[in-house]
Amino acid sequence: MGIVDLRGLIQALEAKNQVVHVCDEIDVEPDAAQFAKAALADPEAGPALVFENMRGFKGQRMVMNTLASWKNWATAFDVDENTTVYEKYKIMEKRWPKCSRGRVKFIDNAPCQEEVIEGDDVNLYDFPVFRSNVGDGGFYIAKPAIVTVDRDDPENLDLTNIGMYRVQVQERNMCGLQVMFDHDGASHLRKYEAAGENMPIAICVGAPPAVSSLACIPLNPDQSEFKYAAGLQGSMLKLAKTSAGLPVPAYSEYVLEGEVLCGVREPEGPFGEFPGTYSGVRNQCRVKITRITHRKDPIWEELYLGDGHAEGNCMSNLITCISNTEAIRERMPNEIVAVNAMVAHGMVLIIAAKNRFGNFAKAVAYNAASSSAGLGHGKIIIVVDPWVDPFDYEQVFTKMAFRVRPDKDIIIAPYDIGMGLDPSNDPVGVSGRVMIDATTPVHPDHMRDVQQIEIDTTEKAALLKELLAGLRG
Repeated sequence: MGIVDLRGLIQALEAKNQVVHVCDEIDVEPDAAQFAKAALADPEAGPALVFENMRGFKGQRMVMNTLASWKNWATAFDVDENTTVYEKYKIMEKRWPKCSRGRVKFIDNAPCQEEVIEGDDVNLYDFPVFRSNVGDGGFYIAKPAIVTVDRDDPENLDLTNIGMYRVQVQERNMCGLQVMFDHDGASHLRKYEAAGENMPIAICVGAPPAVSSLACIPLNPDQSEFKYAAGLQGSMLKLAKTSAGLPVPAYSEYVLEGEVLCGVREPEGPFGEFPGTYSGVRNQCRVKITRITHRKDPIWEELYLGDGHAEGNCMSNLITCISNTEAIRERMPNEIVAVNAMVAHGMVLIIAAKNRFGNFAKAVAYNAASSSAGLGHGKIIIVVDPWVDPFDYEQVFTKMAFRVRPDKDIIIAPYDIGMGLDPSNDPVGVSGRVMIDATTPVHPDHMRDVQQIEIDTTEKAALLKELLAGLRG
């Protein structure tokens, strides 16, 4: 049975000495973000952080960086931590088809509803919300799993969406919500607003790790994040219903219930985002929180976003690679070997593909650009030969250096769909795209006669691994 909740993940990480309990009194701001950023300096084995003594929040606990390193990620999803990123990709690729068949079950008396806060008692400032970066426009909930349903078929789990959208706390019971126009949550909102109705919403804080991971990736609108999360965690995902009937993970630490107010847009931001810049102030959705439920002795969960390595790099990017591979393979089922969408949350796509004939790699790039993987992402698309490890950047850049002919193999699309958080967009949501063919030319295309160096190390690599294991105990 896999890890089914945040508490189970913390226990599993503690067993591997991967949790640092900060027991000295801290100020949530700026101390929490500074601790988290310091731990992010080690993407391979950085620990999770549990803050036990936060000034102004007596008796409360907050956790950060639970999935921010590969060691933590491997623990959460039962993967050998001593594998390369490409090996982890291949393991998850084999599991992925089964994930769509994950099982869910609604239960009564859910842990996430053990305690209830309603009416005038709802006060978001009672929880350890804070500014991650000094230029943030307010306190943010930065790791929420947000549930919305399709207005025309609200009981259909396949059409229900879980997204991770930033939430700015603006009043004791009011929030600003950023939902990017190309996300499924925005599609749901458009239907409710067309009918002149508020949209019910559930904001889950401290969701099960598989749910948090799935909330960040681009599944198709008719693919259930809940079912995929069940498959990813390797056990049944238990759900509960909010007072408005929305499905939520039963083992979430907190559930904030409310409504997105129809047609209301007010300033939200700025917020320090993953490009390493502040997003600016824009008119965004307005959410009224009407009810909060939580577990007994709940644990608040947050993440840090800014320049450099962030939790999302491990939490969701590898799974995004799998979903992007699936999307690009729809039209090229036999040619796509692997897709690396880990750089800048998929803004760079590195695709290992079989070159069927001259310039076929360029068709691969166009295919990626027009797929769901390229919608607002794939600003830079690099295609490499099938024997190249797309997660090994030394290999990738070497092939770019010695395979790319600048006059033939670089395509620039000057006015394309952009991603709104990209500071180079002008206007917001509009960007260019660069596609680079770094494959070895095949007939009828050609380059001067060269011979690829090949050596089979499979047997000796396995033997070397055994010898090293014995040497290191």
